[in-house]
Amino acid sequence: MNQYNDLRIIERSTLAAAQEAFLRSGKKIEELETPEFKPRPEHIEPQLTQEEIELRQMADQIRTLSETMTKTEMAKHMGISQDRISKVCKLSGISLRNGAGRNPGSRHVKPGEDKVMVERINALAQIGLSKLKVRNHIGIGWHRMDRLVNTYRIAFPGPSQCE
Repeated sequence: MNQYNDLRIIERSTLAAAQEAFLRSGKKIEELETPEFKPRPEHIEPQLTQEEIELRQMADQIRTLSETMTKTEMAKHMGISQDRISKVCKLSGISLRNGAGRNPGSRHVKPGEDKVMVERINALAQIGLSKLKVRNHIGIGWHRMDRLVNTYRIAFPGPSQCE
């Protein structure tokens, strides 16, 4: 046996001797009753405020409109901002249709517009303008410019051809 077990045996024997001395003196050991289990009272739901009621109604309306409309269309239809719609959707766990941002359909390629844009880019490239000058002149972004140049293989003059 180790030292710890020896100490426990000594403590138990000391405790037993103390109990015996207590009982011999005529005193009683009283056992206390265990406390009864009392369940917690039911949680009372607080009444909804007017703002919470309006938010829930707005969430229901957005949920039905989101099946057929984008966020921009919903904002016009409901007469509220797109940020408000986003916040209500986030609070209510509603997911909107893809492409329902501020500019719906902005990521879609429109062949008619591309054809006109490619003709303008080709004409400006033949004059001898660089990609940067053409992009600034037409007023389009880098991504669209790169997509058009790569898709339609538009040739721009190199450094040796520009004068």
